[in-house]
Amino acid sequence: MTIQPERTVIMLGRKQFHARFQPIVGLSQQYYGAELLSIVSGVDNVEDFFSIQSSRSVRDLVEQQLKLVSGKNERIFINIAHQNLIDDDFVNRLLSIRTPLALEIEHLASLSLEEHLRVRHNTGRLRDCGHQIWLDDVKRHTPLAALRYLYWDGIKIDKHYFWQMRGAFLQQAARFYRRYAQTILVEGIETEVQYLHCRQSGIDLGQGYYWHCYLP
Repeated sequence: MTIQPERTVIMLGRKQFHARFQPIVGLSQQYYGAELLSIVSGVDNVEDFFSIQSSRSVRDLVEQQLKLVSGKNERIFINIAHQNLIDDDFVNRLLSIRTPLALEIEHLASLSLEEHLRVRHNTGRLRDCGHQIWLDDVKRHTPLAALRYLYWDGIKIDKHYFWQMRGAFLQQAARFYRRYAQTILVEGIETEVQYLHCRQSGIDLGQGYYWHCYLP
């Protein structure tokens, strides 16, 4: 692995973000890439914080994150807003990045038909350049319309949803989500038991504290 567990401070206005990489690993233990996480100073629930940010604020943060990943050979996962894919200037910025990206979208915005067509056009351009488009934080009640919105390069199963799964339910979920995505990743793997459960259930990739011991 070549991604180091360093933290870098990003300043946007008066808000301070601590950026760090978390490894993403194939369940046969091959290294796949890393997610660039941004921890917000003074905020306990980061997911709730980002869910209420404007697409412009997300874009400004991603612009800073891109400076950290430029030149890396690993695939880097970065969260973007759905609306960012309408912005041709922003998409052109992503196209200029040679590092292979996995662009994660969690909340699908209400868009016009013209905007939807623009999103599809731009996702095609990004894929042609070697980037991927992922659906992030899939939960039990994720709308079917979100799953069907694109054929996703990957789907990330939310850690809290995963922690609630018992027995064969994870395997059934993996089969279901594979209708809509090429690759299935589970967040929140922390123990050997959870790792083996995912591996036996046909999950492709994992993310979580279980792999911190593998960082250099």
